[in-house]
Amino acid sequence: MNLLIDMIKENKKYNEYIKNIKMHNSPVMITGLTFASKSFFLASTISSIIKERKSDEKEIYYYIVENEIDIEKQKRDIEYFTSELDIEVLDFPKKDIRDFDIISESLEVYKKRMEVFNKIIRKHEKSLEKDIIIIATIESLMQRIIPKNILAKNKMILVKDEEYSQNDIIRKLHVLGYKREDVAENIGEYSVKGGILDISIKEEEGVRIEFWGDTVISLRTYSNISQKSLKEIEKVEILPLTEYIFEKNIEDIIVDIKENNYYNEDIDEIENIITRKKIRKKVDYQEEINEDIERLKEGEINQLIEKYINYFYEKKEYIVDYISKKSYIFFDNYSKLLERSNSVLKEAINQNNGLIERGKLVNQALDNMYSYKNILKKILEKEIFTIYLEQEKMIELDEYNKIIKKNKYDFEFTEYSFLKTELQNLEEILRKEQNKNKCIYIIAYENYNYILEHILKNIKENQKDNDKKIQILKG
Repeated sequence: MNLLIDMIKENKKYNEYIKNIKMHNSPVMITGLTFASKSFFLASTISSIIKERKSDEKEIYYYIVENEIDIEKQKRDIEYFTSELDIEVLDFPKKDIRDFDIISESLEVYKKRMEVFNKIIRKHEKSLEKDIIIIATIESLMQRIIPKNILAKNKMILVKDEEYSQNDIIRKLHVLGYKREDVAENIGEYSVKGGILDISIKEEEGVRIEFWGDTVISLRTYSNISQKSLKEIEKVEILPLTEYIFEKNIEDIIVDIKENNYYNEDIDEIENIITRKKIRKKVDYQEEINEDIERLKEGEINQLIEKYINYFYEKKEYIVDYISKKSYIFFDNYSKLLERSNSVLKEAINQNNGLIERGKLVNQALDNMYSYKNILKKILEKEIFTIYLEQEKMIELDEYNKIIKKNKYDFEFTEYSFLKTELQNLEEILRKEQNKNKCIYIIAYENYNYILEHILKNIKENQKDNDKKIQILKG
């Protein structure tokens, strides 16, 4: 186990906090944290939950941060602090929804999002192989996504010696976002050579399916690089590679768009957009609608699905709807997340207002952004255990978190960061800290070791109390 995590488990206040988790007294607030210590506290909390867990069922933990930059920084630290746990850390990037209809995400963004979706589906099926930490921005929680039930039932499981139509499988692969190529050597590609169907389902390998008529007589994995078969398997699960899957026929969707017929579950978040939409009549937009319909007929569905999302999916769902009841979610700095969510809503309003001023249809995905208030309300309804990781000692919370005063724990974390040119200051700080602490642990990259060891040597030469220890940890 990580040495620092072992140390905090001896802390009385920390154990009181863990006792609250056991009793499911949610929400809880931890204050006095620095940037890196938030990752440390999250990791130690998850470690304690896993240790106390009575069943073997794996869990997904959610960590919500302000922006994409924070994801990268926190992911690196979390991976360090959880390195000795059997846990996988994934990030869930936001969709790039713009006021025009061109979707420009890289394949990498889609792969990351689909990996998260598939892990959540496995969690609901109780088939997760290891614990998962998902780091997401508040904006990604606010964006409307495909309903979970559609995604869950649009995966394929093929079993050796069972009967399947090869043509049906090929049609399904197209729906799931796979592309046909002469050779399936990259993830998301498939190839057909007579009765042999190759599907690349991972970065390094794919699955080779051999048919005799409609019977699967062989299932083997193969190398994407060498294309050679690797090993025999009994069954394979082929997961979606796109979140743009829908149940209605595109012809029916086009009819609904023509007739302005879609299911409106509740009032849209951006109410003033709706008010302004009524200023113009449908006929004023007819030319734009007709152009979009022609593009849909030509197969430009992914480019337009966000713009017309209300017609593609009846049920409004967000990532919070995917989260299982009584899961665990961590929020990084409540006030900053609230400020960021308000900013995202204003930006969506401005983008759609800009479209209205140019005589264009609004983007329905922007019109369906979920507020932070509604996210917290849904979390409360689903009894999801909420932990706020804060820097400040006191914070003002909303109506859903009045109980927080009873479950608040103040810690004192201090974080020092040094450039190579500032390392001379470190020796002075270490000397001062040594007078207040029994042990000091320095987490540093290996290329700092020589400089740090030189500093420690100077301290040791002047050290009177040999029991005082300073130790360098790789990190």
